[in-house]
Amino acid sequence: MQLTLPSNKNIKHYFFSDIISQFGSGMSFIGMNWFVLEKTGLNSAVGFLMAIGIMSGLIIIPFAGTIADHFNRKQILIYSNFVRAFLILLMVILLLTRPFNIYYIYFLAIVNGVGWNLYLPASRALVQEIVSTEELLKGNSLIEISLQVGMFTAGAAAGIIYKFFGIQTILIVDAATFLVSNFFLFHINYNSVLKRVEKEEFMRKLINGYQYLIKRPIIFIFGVIIFLPFVVTMTFNVVLPGYVTHHLQAGSLTFGFLDMCYGIGASLAGVATMYLSIKYSKKYLVIVFFIMSILALSIMTVNKYFIIPYVATLFFGLPNSAIRIILNSFMMEIIPKEYMGRVLSIWNFIATFLQVILTFSVGLVMDKVGSLSGYGFLVTIMVIAFVSYLYFSVRLDRELAACEPNDESILLSQTE
Repeated sequence: MQLTLPSNKNIKHYFFSDIISQFGSGMSFIGMNWFVLEKTGLNSAVGFLMAIGIMSGLIIIPFAGTIADHFNRKQILIYSNFVRAFLILLMVILLLTRPFNIYYIYFLAIVNGVGWNLYLPASRALVQEIVSTEELLKGNSLIEISLQVGMFTAGAAAGIIYKFFGIQTILIVDAATFLVSNFFLFHINYNSVLKRVEKEEFMRKLINGYQYLIKRPIIFIFGVIIFLPFVVTMTFNVVLPGYVTHHLQAGSLTFGFLDMCYGIGASLAGVATMYLSIKYSKKYLVIVFFIMSILALSIMTVNKYFIIPYVATLFFGLPNSAIRIILNSFMMEIIPKEYMGRVLSIWNFIATFLQVILTFSVGLVMDKVGSLSGYGFLVTIMVIAFVSYLYFSVRLDRELAACEPNDESILLSQTE
């Protein structure tokens, strides 16, 4: 295996599309969190804002996976980008022409929540289609790089633009990035696997997707574990504004650059994972990355020195993203392409439900106990995820070793 990027032109078009849209979304996400904290002064208000976005996602998630497995995945991304851009620009007009109303921001959170949860299963299922099985790790590494480069550049840009131009400018840029992203999506050319499988009725396909994982509990549980580091990352964004304001006693620029440090670390994870996977086993790497993530978060709870938060945030972003890259690639290898959207959607539903509870809870805890308690909260979740991974990976290995090559219960084939 050589350390080279996938040669497929489609994944390169996807890469540019993803990095541009993630830049806009990242700016909007960071800007809205800071805007709400500035207007209300409450960490719980930031947590509530995120909880609204997450809960709105819960409404669409049960159907998002089936939509991704029923309709053309490329077209789903294109249409959702157009709709999100239109609604964001509508909110910009309201913010510019009317007095501040928190419900405008809540509406944007709903738009982002629904849009993201439609995007996730469709985009990941699309990647599984356009990347060969042998290059899945490279493809997922490239996706993580695009996600995080977009996000960490957004962190710095959001801090600067918010300080000098305000939230409205951030939202205008966000809407524009969705339109530019579609330009690259239009250039993706492939034969969808959905055209090669028997068409099922939409509701039957929805039911079959749930039955698919119910019959395979070890895969189901393992998938939930994969999403826990992502839950921690989302909750991290609730913790960070209060941590910057009350513990570091700094402003939006520090907030933006700390968020950028996470993105730099996560981007390095894409390159590091491709390189290290050549030399070391995936299981060994996941264990090392879990330990690194827990240590980085622990340092944030005990240290206040100026440079330490930046370094610790960077070293939290690297292992947390690397874990997702490795485990997502593994699941893409064993789950049939025609089921990927529904399977991802089910796991995303559970992860989103956890986010609703944790993001709002951590905001309340920080208001009552102090800003550092948020990082203690995150350390606890990562420890639970690590212990769960150690236990269930052993069980999964035993089942994989015991099954026949075409045993459906472990999903080793690409067909039912």
